[in-house]
Amino acid sequence: MFGKKPLFTATMENDGGMEVRIDHTQIERPEYAGLMLADFAGHFANAMHQSGKADSAEAAMATMLEWFLKELQNPTDTPEGEIQ
Repeated sequence: MFGKKPLFTATMENDGGMEVRIDHTQIERPEYAGLMLADFAGHFANAMHQSGKADSAEAAMATMLEWFLKELQNPTDTPEGEIQ
């Protein structure tokens, strides 16, 4: 399902924006992308807790999910770009 090369990279720009690169050749189906997003969220939640930025991984996950859904419902920007 997944290869050994980077699948996803994201870098913060000086202006507060974000550059995202996704290797679409490694993602066979939309379901797999959903699984990866959930896995990333778990890692982020653990990192927020371990770094003292959240009381627990569960609390971090709840807040992240709340804000994720808010962003989906009312996006603060529009993804741009194309497959190269």
